[in-house]
Formats: sequence, structure tokens, C-alpha cells
Amino acid sequence: MTSIFIWVISTALAADAWKDPISTADWRVKAKPSVIERGFDNDAMARFLDNFMGVDRDKLGPEDDDLPTKPGQIGDFKWFDIDKDGVYELFVTSSESRAFYGGPSIYKSVNGKKVLLQSIGGWPPNQSIDRALEDLDGNGTPELIIHQILSR
Repeated sequence: MTSIFIWVISTALAADAWKDPISTADWRVKAKPSVIERGFDNDAMARFLDNFMGVDRDKLGPEDDDLPTKPGQIGDFKWFDIDKDGVYELFVTSSESRAFYGGPSIYKSVNGKKVLLQSIGGWPPNQSIDRALEDLDGNGTPELIIHQILSR
């Protein structure tokens, strides 16, 4: 039996994208300062998500007020070098409304371009990323734990 695996990697389509501080940051673990040390906030993360989706906030008018991601729509975000390649992956939970945060979506910097690796569904509402990443085997690399709700 032959299996074919297809990786679909999304990248921003906007011509003027990647000018926000997270997109222009060096995501390497050894960068000085690292993305963790830079202490990005929810507003910076909302701008990153907007840029990734091709929304340029600088070109929006008053009629587009509801389009950009708002800081309150960011639930949680964390940086981890899950695959131990020396480049952080970005885990983000967000919502289209403020009611429940889904996710996470996992982003990576590949050859300088920011890409969406995966969005994980079935996430318990408002669960923090810290509760979903744990070093189960003691090797220093956290594993992603996705809880499943079992029903009869």
C-alpha cells in the first residue's frame, strides 16, 4: 500500500506583508534578543495574524473597522522549539469572537518565511497552551497533548 503525504503550507499573499514586529523578528533560539525575550503582547500577535491573512491595517479605512484581529481575540501564545532544530515554533490560540479560544495554530519560520504548519481542532474551550504541552518522556522536548472528549 502506498501512502502519499501532502504538506500544505500557507504563506501570506499580501505584497506588503511581514512588516509587523513578530514577522520581522528572528525566530532562531540563539537570536539576541530571542522572540521570548522580546515579550510580544496580544496586540503584536493580532498584527501578526492580520499580516499572515493579508490584512494591512495601515490601508484600512473606517468602514473596515471590524476586519482586523483585535488583541482580545488572542487567547494564549507560546514559543517552543518542539522539533529541536534551533528555530522556535509559535503556538497561538485565538477566536473569531471573544467567547471561546480555539486552536492552537502552529507557525514556523522556514528559510525566513513565516508559515502555518497546522491548526489543531478539537481544542477544549479556553484551554491554555501550557496545559497542552508537557515533557512526558523527560527528554527536554514538550509533547502536545490533545484531550478528547469521549461520549457514548
